[in-house]
Amino acid sequence: MLSEQVEKYDTLDMLKNYDGDNKVLQDLSRELKVFGKLSNTKIEIAVKQFKKDFYSPTVLGQLQFNHPIQKIILDLGTKTYKDLIRTNKRDLLSNLSRVKVGKPGIDWLKRNVDDLEYFRNHIKDTGRKFNFEGGKDPSTVTDEINHLLKLLAQKDFWGFVEGREDEWSILNKINTNYTNWNKLIAKRDKNNELGTGSVTEKVNNYFMERPIEEIDDLSEFNLEEKQKIKTMVPKLSYADEDIISILQLGESPNSDYDFNKMKARIQKTTNKGDKSENDFINWLETNGIPDSNIKNFSSSGNLVDITFQCDLIVKLKGVWTPIQVKSSETKYSKLLSYGLGGLLVYPASNKLKCGKWVYFNGKSLPKSFDEDFLNLRCQ
Repeated sequence: MLSEQVEKYDTLDMLKNYDGDNKVLQDLSRELKVFGKLSNTKIEIAVKQFKKDFYSPTVLGQLQFNHPIQKIILDLGTKTYKDLIRTNKRDLLSNLSRVKVGKPGIDWLKRNVDDLEYFRNHIKDTGRKFNFEGGKDPSTVTDEINHLLKLLAQKDFWGFVEGREDEWSILNKINTNYTNWNKLIAKRDKNNELGTGSVTEKVNNYFMERPIEEIDDLSEFNLEEKQKIKTMVPKLSYADEDIISILQLGESPNSDYDFNKMKARIQKTTNKGDKSENDFINWLETNGIPDSNIKNFSSSGNLVDITFQCDLIVKLKGVWTPIQVKSSETKYSKLLSYGLGGLLVYPASNKLKCGKWVYFNGKSLPKSFDEDFLNLRCQ
């Protein structure tokens, strides 16, 4: 089982004994030996340098900022997540208490029913059919919404839940958290478990299912227990094992370092996205869009957001417009593929000098949102 304890360095001891080629660490080591201590800032610098050295021989650098690879990771990470909560693989997590696989509480169900109905009533469905995750046949956006509403009525939703009220856990966002997957893939690569092929091949190897005994020797179980597990879950991927292991280790405060790091990464990404969404909504209201013309779908585990990548729907120039808000420039969003007249919005760069927000509709070049929808003049 992989552990991220390798990142929990006893930094000062490592610096005292450092004999590597990293010049920053060499300088910090000398300073520590002369003065006997380092400031917190310099200790943080040392930790970052040790991490840099740790990951340098891996594919981590080739995974970061690589949009085609990120899309592959997003798709495969989503499949991994859904398999963990919907198939027999979830039985491997049945003994968890801190975060468990279960059904969310009634408040979550009611909120999603309200938001899905609102979304359905404020879009113009073209009738085109799409392949939605988990669907056997292509369906229209409206059909998919009705399918989700039916599942909600049957209380047939599973996910990671936590707390006494079985609240929807932020760990349900693990499927699309590139940073977390990147680190886990890099660690497997450092252990030479992903082969010697291209970056794409290594990513596919990480998510590829294989006989469970190739992933884990199940040495902690007796023969009968091993056979039961192999019958229940004949195949696992490295991705499956890493998430299962981290969740299991998260049960104890003595071994929950990896769990806390994973949760912190997801929370950091979520906070960044939430800030962008809040900034955008505040900007709309500041420029005359009333609250009654804005419907936000960014609550925890919101199915409009998860299924259609729609953060909010806004009445712009008399038309209800689905919008996904990003914290930085990008042109990828499933929302744009559904023919709903949706927009991808992100902060304008300083060099644009044309308002605070830019939009992309998937058809033309990015344009000034402020100029086209808020009637603000560009400089």
